Amino acid sequence: MSSIAPVIPNLFIVGAMKAGTTSAYLSLAGSTDVYVSSHKEPHFFSADLHAHPHTWMRRTLHNFQNTDFVESLDQYMKIFSDAPVNARYVIDASTSYLYSQDAARLIHEFNPNSKIVILLRDPINRAWSEYNMNRMIGVEYHGFLSALKREQRAV
Repeated sequence: MSSIAPVIPNLFIVGAMKAGTTSAYLSLAGSTDVYVSSHKEPHFFSADLHAHPHTWMRRTLHNFQNTDFVESLDQYMKIFSDAPVNARYVIDASTSYLYSQDAARLIHEFNPNSKIVILLRDPINRAWSEYNMNRMIGVEYHGFLSALKREQRAV
């Protein structure tokens, strides 16, 4: 009886919030040799964010507050259990890995052959987009300049 090794993620899409990670994820989902799970952001490799040393990061965590952090390896592997064995890329797209101090190391330990794609965006356009998102979800009530000044004081 032969056993087939599980298919594990080998491409990680990482990026600043509002920098296009969802667009990249959705674009790649249409490719026949790429597997993307329905659970876009498992955040498995960024558990350290809950105790991040910087105040600005702990404040930024509100963007992840309704996110389902996958906490066990078994849960994480279940996300990718439907991946075909011939998939060229199996994707984990989690923005939190950019902010994590541990994620890059943990990803490398998990799969040394994996690739990490980092998406960035013009800082002003990204900040404006995040500000608008925060207003829409009800965590920001001040003007843009006021919000920027509070961010600077928090650093």
